[in-house]
Amino acid sequence: VAETDLQPPGISAYFTLSPDAGMYQVFSSFRVNGYIPETLKKVTVLSGDTVPGWFFAGMNTLESVTVSRDTKCVEENAFNGCEALAEARLYGTRTNNWDHVDIRETGNEPLLRLVRRQHPDGYHPGDANGDGMIDVSDAVLIARFAVGDSDAKITDLGVINADVNGDGTADLEDITLILQFIAKRISVFPVNETE
Repeated sequence: VAETDLQPPGISAYFTLSPDAGMYQVFSSFRVNGYIPETLKKVTVLSGDTVPGWFFAGMNTLESVTVSRDTKCVEENAFNGCEALAEARLYGTRTNNWDHVDIRETGNEPLLRLVRRQHPDGYHPGDANGDGMIDVSDAVLIARFAVGDSDAKITDLGVINADVNGDGTADLEDITLILQFIAKRISVFPVNETE
């Protein structure tokens, strides 16, 4: 890890560039007021429990951010103006559950939009067809959808509900988990597990 030459003098944030991944990683075990180049599209914060206010503010090219799974608070305006933000993840987690993170409302609309989309009204993991039950018809619908059956009618919420392993897609692994749930071989889906 080396101090980047892209930051102004006197700022003690440390970054490392991964050219293959095209992203900077911010390393911090304590609260840091740092400088991140405006042109970044992807940032990973590997540790720390707080995203300081105004930390990513104005980074209108930022498309993806991953923060530490230990994050407890996102302070006001941390993501102010980050309108290109399309992905928000918690580092090292499979389910990407943000329920334990206090995201302050003011100035964090781009982040809140993504987090709220993960668990919209009607969110019921496994219920792909939206009938309020988890049964074989959900597994069949996901299978038809996964192979591109144009007659398989599934809503956007149905696709979200179908992703019971939390990997962002509705596929064979989700079908298998739903069938295991129906057969009572598992009692909870990975997206519902406490981390």
